[in-house]
Amino acid sequence: MKDRLASLRTPAESKSEALRANTSADVAAQNLKTGPKVLQGSGGVTDSETPQAQVAVQGHRVKEVEAVAETVSKVARQPRQESSVGERAMSNIRKVFDAQKTALYSLYRRELRQDPTLEGKLLLELIIEPDGSVSGCQVVSSELGNPPLEQRIAMRVRLFNFGADDVEARKVRFPIDFLPG
Repeated sequence: MKDRLASLRTPAESKSEALRANTSADVAAQNLKTGPKVLQGSGGVTDSETPQAQVAVQGHRVKEVEAVAETVSKVARQPRQESSVGERAMSNIRKVFDAQKTALYSLYRRELRQDPTLEGKLLLELIIEPDGSVSGCQVVSSELGNPPLEQRIAMRVRLFNFGADDVEARKVRFPIDFLPG
């Protein structure tokens, strides 16, 4: 038993393989052992200077171009039309609703705990001002059948900010589907 424990304390030495980089000295030593064609290296990396490019700038000519004053004056003489203000893009409205949907769905999930069958589509009509604020929001139609929830959602949408833009006030009807899951 004593011999067995002693053999466990001092492990037998095993020769481990030493790993080496593929340098020319290592390749030469390998070639002596295994033959010249086995494990030939890439030849290593050599340092060389990069080629120098010379650009002749001395004979370079620059052509000067004069601006046509007549074209500018015609534009200046045209009567100024009233700037047509565009309409807020529906893609911008969808993007804001997508960013704010967690707030709306948290209201819905809170009511869903009380009534697990609560689901349906809610159609909101909102007026978005040029400064991005919502001046009015009301429920046009609802399949939810829960007026207090519908009013809380409309109040929350009134807090949305769509960002200031050079547009007219826009009245939009926006549907939201509320499904459990």
